Amino acid sequence: MSWQSDFEKRVAGFPADVRTAHEHSSHHRAEVTASVLWLLLLLRELLSCRSYGYWGVSADADKRFDQATDFRLLRHFGKDPINGIAGHGEFTTGELWNLQDGLYYTSLWAAGGHPNSAARLGNHAAAEQWAVRRWVSTTEGPVTISGHAGKVMPWGEKWGGGCQVLIVVDGATLFRAAAGNQRTDYSIKADLKVGSLVDFLIGPDPSVGVIEFTGIVRTGRTTRSAK
Repeated sequence: MSWQSDFEKRVAGFPADVRTAHEHSSHHRAEVTASVLWLLLLLRELLSCRSYGYWGVSADADKRFDQATDFRLLRHFGKDPINGIAGHGEFTTGELWNLQDGLYYTSLWAAGGHPNSAARLGNHAAAEQWAVRRWVSTTEGPVTISGHAGKVMPWGEKWGGGCQVLIVVDGATLFRAAAGNQRTDYSIKADLKVGSLVDFLIGPDPSVGVIEFTGIVRTGRTTRSAK
């Protein structure tokens, strides 16, 4: 008999109130473990100067993106069995960040993301949300930010239209484009400080879909990925 089987047998012999307390304690330990894992993932992202979040436009009174107050971290990292985006290896990297699987499509992975629409899609909530990848600058001086944006899932009635992409640096929108079925290359200049906020936003226009949106930051000496 394994120690697990022996332990379960002993617990089964406890009085009912003790068994109930044990079950509650086990559930609490599972919740604590999940919280600790989420904090470790968050710490990893913060130490790497990258964060994965979203902007809740429907809940934003002025509908204007403020980097200081409107950026919210996505809550979960892993698979999304209901949305099913992570299962498409042709455009995702497997595990991804998401807000709430089955309720919102809002999610991000290394090379792109998916916004949520203000139009109801099946059982998903009707709420406009932009996926926001944030990079905190570790360099100072002039840089070039380059990459490409485009829709990589152009099928289905609700996914047939375009999306929007933005790059916001320290409160200024330096790049805006419609992300349709054709890939758009971009290259922009920016002056950064150590600690500058560089946000890559993916939003509906008004449709939603999987958007590839890459970003490379180049200085005179180094190249950094903003993934």
